[in-house]
Amino acid sequence: ARVVEGALLLTMRSTANACDNSTLLSALQASMASAFGVEVRAMELDCHVVTESVFDEEGLLRMGRAEIMYRITTPSEDVAAALIDQITEMEEETTLYTLLNSSFAG
Repeated sequence: ARVVEGALLLTMRSTANACDNSTLLSALQASMASAFGVEVRAMELDCHVVTESVFDEEGLLRMGRAEIMYRITTPSEDVAAALIDQITEMEEETTLYTLLNSSFAG
């Protein structure tokens, strides 16, 4: 078995419970697995808050960021190489939006 690892950096209004939000993480895991053509059970996600959402001195909300690390276990080196090619060919700006919308639509 070979493992493919990567990360998504999410910018959001409220990072307070982002990594504890099982609905968000489950939807993200399911949609990524579907987009990558792998079983959900082959994926592991780990989330941590990079920067907290805070209000500045003027009362404006400064967006926070959370990083979602993923590990996908594949059966072979060939499958891992094909998966890496598929992931790197995805459009960076639309990937997360498309992944989550496809998950919530289904």
